[in-house]
Amino acid sequence: MLIRLLSLLLPLLLLAFVVPSTEGIYPKDFFAAPVSGPLRLSGTFGELRPDHFHSGIDIKGGLGVPIYAAGDGEVYCIKINPGGYGSVMYLRHPNGYTTLYAHLSGFSPELAKYIEDKQYAAQQFAVELYPETGRFPVKKGQLIAKMGNTGHSFGPHLHFEIRETATDRSINPLLFGLQVLDNTPPRVHELKIYQIAENNQLAETRRVPLLFKNTQYGVTGDTLKVKTKQVGLAIKAYDHMDGVNNWNGIYTLDLLVDDKPVYHFAVEKLDFSETRYINAHVDYEERVSRNSYFHRCFLLPGNGLSMYNQVLENGKFNIAEKQTRKVNIVVKDVAGNTARTQFWVKLDTALVKATARQYNYLLPYNLPSAIQTSDVKIHFPEKIFYEDCYLQYSVVPERSANVFSKVHILHNTRTPVHSFYSIALKPIKLPDSLRHKAFVAYCNSNGRVTNYGGKWQADGSLKADVRTLGEFCIKIDTVPPTITPERFTPVLSKVNSISFRINDNFGNAGSMPGLTYRAEIDGQWVLMDYDEKYDRITYRFTPRVTPGAHVFHLEVSDGMGNKRIWEKNFTR
Repeated sequence: MLIRLLSLLLPLLLLAFVVPSTEGIYPKDFFAAPVSGPLRLSGTFGELRPDHFHSGIDIKGGLGVPIYAAGDGEVYCIKINPGGYGSVMYLRHPNGYTTLYAHLSGFSPELAKYIEDKQYAAQQFAVELYPETGRFPVKKGQLIAKMGNTGHSFGPHLHFEIRETATDRSINPLLFGLQVLDNTPPRVHELKIYQIAENNQLAETRRVPLLFKNTQYGVTGDTLKVKTKQVGLAIKAYDHMDGVNNWNGIYTLDLLVDDKPVYHFAVEKLDFSETRYINAHVDYEERVSRNSYFHRCFLLPGNGLSMYNQVLENGKFNIAEKQTRKVNIVVKDVAGNTARTQFWVKLDTALVKATARQYNYLLPYNLPSAIQTSDVKIHFPEKIFYEDCYLQYSVVPERSANVFSKVHILHNTRTPVHSFYSIALKPIKLPDSLRHKAFVAYCNSNGRVTNYGGKWQADGSLKADVRTLGEFCIKIDTVPPTITPERFTPVLSKVNSISFRINDNFGNAGSMPGLTYRAEIDGQWVLMDYDEKYDRITYRFTPRVTPGAHVFHLEVSDGMGNKRIWEKNFTR
């Protein structure tokens, strides 16, 4: 009985050894919740998102819900953007931390006037403002803003962060004593097993459903058979909280093999320079092909994240013939609620070898590489991939009237690229009169075209920096953006605002700018808010526009210099 008890306690004792405690590191009584009432979260810190970890918590609420300063301090920065965080405010505090409040719909009256004055002075909607020190002091609990849905937000909520001022690293806000009702453990949904053959080559993968039985998760029959002597694992797990139905991100994940710690992952802090390494942490192919997020429990060689602790043999483990290895995976949330998974892995007698790969170029992840032909020059910097890339490259003739180069097919979009690389394409049958309208185009599998811009080189090629694999060619853009009135009539005396939808025929990426616009009433610039996710610009009438007859003038331009003008008379 004593031996059995010790065997049950050993994994817990080992976990207590490998997981660093945050107790006492962060102040628990300085910050208060930035909204009234109980905190209900629709997103947690470190949650897995496309190309980044979520760097704060998302607090549920409604449009216009009051937002309060979480602690004494002052307004350090205000940014207004059509995408990203939208309208966002940063407060600096005397204890060495900065708080961030994003997707806001409005500010306190004195801040709102300050922002609008700066926007009119700059004659632009998007601004980044740094008030002089001491201009806007705040007290804990002071009303500073209103909850909104601005930027890349798809429902009213507050994105809230706490950062170290000195390093700008974001820290899990729930480590600062903010109270969230959470007695619900995470849930583990699925396992993925990676069978690794000789020379570290992947032989097979398979997804394994998990069953919940007797307080923990397991596999059918308790034992998995594998066909290689080395194995890696990944797991799909989400956190859940009382009173909300959101699938949120977990806090820690531990892998133990035969009760020995092999891998530990925790999202206590986030360094923004590292966040794109999420594409090495997750199974990227699962994410892009199935919108399915698996945490790898082993490290790819090019993974630059610092969230791991005491990882043995990069998290992979070996299985000898006639050996059965016990596997435990432990998932926790910040409140300490725990989900446990246990199963055994056994070597099958039918061993397999890695299938020969079809490829043209082997690109080592830690070395620069290049592809050069008479039609294309491609340069990959070192560490652009997370593991060696067995790249397939092919080229086909131009396929439509608006394609002015061969179409170059670089591997596939299921392989992640960490940073930008350069591609220079030789044009075919491109008239000199259209050279200034040419761009390097990325074409995805759905036919959507993205404009990466480009600069003409001395050898006559068009060069751009891109950050994906797939199909590339040269296209031209001579089509101006569209302007569609959403709310505008000749008589506007009874409305508070007017709005338009603005669209371009191509998306933009890399250094290629998006749409720009300028609105005037009677020849004077007026402020129009831009909500990029809805392609909407809105003007809200102010006393600047007096009763009577007026002329509204709107110009919208894309990054290729194509311009659309819309002008109408109205009466206010």
